[in-house]
Amino acid sequence: MKMFLLSNPWRVMIMTACVNAMFFIPIVIAYYNLKGVDLGGFLLLQGIFRIAVMILEIPTGYLADRWSRTSQIRLGSGLWLLSMIVLFYSTSFGGILFSEMVAALACALRSGTVEAYLHEALKAEGKLHEQAKWQSRNFSAVLIAEMFAGVLGGWLFSYWIEAPVVATIGFAVLGLMVAYSLPNLPREAVVRRHTNHFTDLWLVVHYSLRQHPQLPWLLVGPSTLFGLTGVLFWLFPAKLLALGTTPLMLGLATTGYFAVKALLALNGAYFQRFSHQTLVAAALLSLVLGVGLMLTTSAWLVWLGGVFSAGVVHAIGKPLSTTLINTEVPDHERATVLSVASMFNQLVGAGLMIGAEPLLNFLSLESLIMAYLGITLALAGYPLWRLAKA
Repeated sequence: MKMFLLSNPWRVMIMTACVNAMFFIPIVIAYYNLKGVDLGGFLLLQGIFRIAVMILEIPTGYLADRWSRTSQIRLGSGLWLLSMIVLFYSTSFGGILFSEMVAALACALRSGTVEAYLHEALKAEGKLHEQAKWQSRNFSAVLIAEMFAGVLGGWLFSYWIEAPVVATIGFAVLGLMVAYSLPNLPREAVVRRHTNHFTDLWLVVHYSLRQHPQLPWLLVGPSTLFGLTGVLFWLFPAKLLALGTTPLMLGLATTGYFAVKALLALNGAYFQRFSHQTLVAAALLSLVLGVGLMLTTSAWLVWLGGVFSAGVVHAIGKPLSTTLINTEVPDHERATVLSVASMFNQLVGAGLMIGAEPLLNFLSLESLIMAYLGITLALAGYPLWRLAKA
């Protein structure tokens, strides 16, 4: 196929786009509801999903540094396809939970591994100086795929409730095909910190979080904010649903959300020229402003709040933090360290999502959003302050 004649960085982007073309995302709350899962159950499932990813993050990252990155990417892509097939046939909370667990393993296998492979693909082509641009492009591929899927997801759902999942399965097959086209790339020789794998893994994590001068703040501060943005991404359509928004309009709203994120991510290298202090201040301002807008009763303002609080912070911050982390670690530890960052993201997101179900019994959705903002800022405050000073 002609796509397989493209350079490795471009193939990574195509694969990333195919795997992230999730047509069911705009209507997932309504879709799960039709299968017997209410909003509280949905958030519980997302929390369990994040805990599973969190537990698997570092071991799978370490595996990618010691095993073949291409083999791990292929395995993750195959498991993602399997999770979508299981979701299609699920008719109960238990079936959907199993689908989420398979998806969690798939995401953990790919998390950090794809970014590390992209770094090495650029290095092999002599384009490592363009890493910020390509990491932003790869992240924007996720957003463009989600935008494309979002504009069709609501429309497909209105004709057949299973159509969005079927479409997702089709693109997952394409992603798996592209994954199998990726070649093994030359890497630096593996230098273990210890001959025992468990001790070696512990020493890498300990060095990243306790001994390195920059990594602790890079790993904890931004990832904590990203944990909140993941929750806000689900809460802003929940608020739109509560305001009576139709599934079709939800699809359009999600499309617009991803379009803004994609535009920002495509220009991610531009934001690298700003100081850490400026970026941290802008992220916090956008987050607070967005949450404020989400508390209103105007569907338009709620959407705009979702864009500012979840979209802007994540679109600009994720590729930049990945690029900064990559510059601080060697090839044979890159996926492990990136997985540490993702682990903190999943830890915060899981805690907030699982906590949502009992809290919604006596708090309004608006009060929950405000409480979560306060908790996140308290957790991320010191790491972000240290990062701003770096």
